[in-house]
Amino acid sequence: MSHLSVTSHYFLLHADVHVASAQRHIQALLHYQDDGQVSVLRRRFGGMRERATDNQDQ
Repeated sequence: MSHLSVTSHYFLLHADVHVASAQRHIQALLHYQDDGQVSVLRRRFGGMRERATDNQDQ
């Protein structure tokens, strides 16, 4: 049986933040270091989402 394995120290975070009636989409490129520290290499606020939400309420 074959298994898929991916090892990376870089991760792309997509998040929707809701505060009161405001909503903001955030993207961040994160770097995970061998000592357990995580650094933000790039951050982007707003912009278009790449995928449509599954939430039918929107």
